[in-house]
Amino acid sequence: MRTASRRRALVVEADSRTRQICERILESCGAAVDVTESGVTALTMARRKRPDIAIVDSQLRDCTGLEFVRWLRSNATLKSVPIIVLSISADDLDKSRGLDIRAVLTKPISPDAMMAAVREVLHPTAVRPTDSLGGQASKL
Repeated sequence: MRTASRRRALVVEADSRTRQICERILESCGAAVDVTESGVTALTMARRKRPDIAIVDSQLRDCTGLEFVRWLRSNATLKSVPIIVLSISADDLDKSRGLDIRAVLTKPISPDAMMAAVREVLHPTAVRPTDSLGGQASKL
């Protein structure tokens, strides 16, 4: 992840309003943001700009978000990019297992939930939240 320079984010989202919300949140966290509604275009952008985080819609117009995630994971230089998936269905949580996705947020997205997920990736803290039994909170 970039430390000396501005971090780069990639938003791949079919809905223009959600794209704008994601872009504003990422910019408020100090990231330079690239946006697109196409999985194919996003893959080209990712290869060229190497993002530090990707926000991916589960249902894009030219592919599914999980197909895009698989493409990233199969690329040696992009396989470790942290990914947050935006979904209209909780079923995507099950489908995303094994793809090393940081979070799955359901639509309509809560700006607060998005901000928390983005901050966790871009500005991780040394102390993680614990559950009521004293263990670490579960992550995807």
